[in-house]
Amino acid sequence: MNKYQKEPFEELTDEQLDELLAQMNQEMPHDSKEKIKQTVFENINKETEKIKPLKPKKKKWAAILGAVAVLSLMVGYTQLDTIKAAYTKVFGTEADKILVEAEKLNYSVEDQGLRLTAKNTFKDGNTTYVLMELKDLTGDRLSEDTSIEDWSMLNGGNTRVINYDEKTKTATLLVSSVSWEEHKDTGFMLKRFVSHRKEMKNTVAIDWQKKLVTDVKWKKYDGEKGYGGGYDEDALKKVNKTLEELNSEYLPDNGLSIGLIPNEDVFVENMAYKDGLLHVLAKYPNTAEFSYLFLELQSKDSKNVISSVASYSVYSNETHNNETGRSDYEEFVFDIKESDLQNYDLTVEVGKNQTVVSGNWAIKLKEPKEIEKKSIKRYDT
Repeated sequence: MNKYQKEPFEELTDEQLDELLAQMNQEMPHDSKEKIKQTVFENINKETEKIKPLKPKKKKWAAILGAVAVLSLMVGYTQLDTIKAAYTKVFGTEADKILVEAEKLNYSVEDQGLRLTAKNTFKDGNTTYVLMELKDLTGDRLSEDTSIEDWSMLNGGNTRVINYDEKTKTATLLVSSVSWEEHKDTGFMLKRFVSHRKEMKNTVAIDWQKKLVTDVKWKKYDGEKGYGGGYDEDALKKVNKTLEELNSEYLPDNGLSIGLIPNEDVFVENMAYKDGLLHVLAKYPNTAEFSYLFLELQSKDSKNVISSVASYSVYSNETHNNETGRSDYEEFVFDIKESDLQNYDLTVEVGKNQTVVSGNWAIKLKEPKEIEKKSIKRYDT
C-alpha cells in the first residue's frame, strides 16, 4: 500500500489559494512572467499527453509551486546578469574572468530606510574591488546622478554609481579601494550620498576696469593639502606654467561679492592679473548640497568661449572646511589679454544637489583572494 503525502498547499482553501495566486501575479515582474512562459510552460505543453488531469484544487497549488520554483530560478539569473553587466561596463571583455574568480557576498545593513548589500568582491594587486547595491526601501532618494560623497575603506580610493534601476530603486556601486598592506578583515562605511543634481547656469556682465584689483597681496600656499585641481595640459604648456606653480600663490578674499547665481550664495570675491594671466577667485557654500563650480569667459557676441587654463581649490585662512572637507574657494586662471576683457562676460555653472542623505552603513568584509591577472584594464575611464 502506497502512502499518500500531502503537499503543503493542500491544507489551504480554494479562496486562500486564489488569493495567493493573485498576489504572486501582482508581485512577479512582467519580464519574469514572460520568461516563465517561454522556458517552462512551452516544455509542459510538449509533454501534455504524459500528464494526467489534476483536480481543480491540486492545479492551483501545482501552479503556485511551479511559479515559486521558476521565480527562484529567474531571481538567481537576474542577480548574476546584473553583476556581470556591471563588471562588463567597467572591465569590458575581462568581466567573465572576474565573475568566475570573484567571491560572492551577501552582507547587508540598513539605515535611514536604505539597504546596502555587498554582492561581489575581488582583489587585483593592491586594489580591492567590492560590488554593492544600495536600495531605497521607502522613497526615491536615489537616481542616475547619485554620487557617493562620504565613505571609507582601507586607504581610500573611489566609490561610484555605475548603474541605477528606477523600477527597483536600486543603485549599483563599485568600490575600488587601495591598500599597501595585508588586511585579514576590513570594512566599508558609507556616511553620505547626494542625488538629483540641478545645474544652474548664468552669464554676468563684469565691469572689468572697475572690478580688477591691482594692489593684490598674494598669499603663499604651503602645499600641505596637496595641489588638487583641473587643468588643460596644452594650455599650461603654452603659458609655460605648471599647476603647482600657479597654486603656489593665491588670491585672498577681497570682498568684491559679485553675485553669479540669483538667490544663491555664489560670488566672485577677487580678480587680478599675475604674470599676464587673469585670476578669478570664486566662493560658494561649503555644503554637501553644492557639488561643483565652473567658470568660463564668453564673448559678448557669443561667438567665442575661453575656458580656464587651470582651476584649483584655495585653502586659505578664510576656508571653513566645515561639512565637505573641501575649500570654500575655487580659483580660475585664464589666458586672456587685459585689453580684450571688455569684450567678454563671465559665465558660471553650478551643480546643486536636491537630495542629501546622511547615515551609517557599515559592512565588515574579509580580504578577498587575488585574481591571477594583475592590473585589470578599466574601460569606463
